[in-house]
Amino acid sequence: MEKIREKVIARIHAGDKPMDISRNFGIARSTIYSIKKLYDESGGYVRRTGNCGRPKSVRTADLVGKIKKQVKDQPNNSVRGLAKKNDITESTMRNLVRFDLGMR
Repeated sequence: MEKIREKVIARIHAGDKPMDISRNFGIARSTIYSIKKLYDESGGYVRRTGNCGRPKSVRTADLVGKIKKQVKDQPNNSVRGLAKKNDITESTMRNLVRFDLGMR
């Protein structure tokens, strides 16, 4: 993808229109604008890393530790029961158990 971004930036600097670039490379025009915006903001065409996206608000490290202890103390608890005890949704608890604790 970086090679495509590099080519898109080169075409923009050459004066080509985003619509022409879009048709030439077979990618959406909005993608062309996103690549241009990334280049204008950072001076490069490599994706940002680090703190991108929405921060976790429920599945925090504290909650994961608390649930891990509860599962260790009472391994026969159901996901539904754990969710009710901790006042979180069942789907959040299921994701926590599956992805954060590595259980099925």
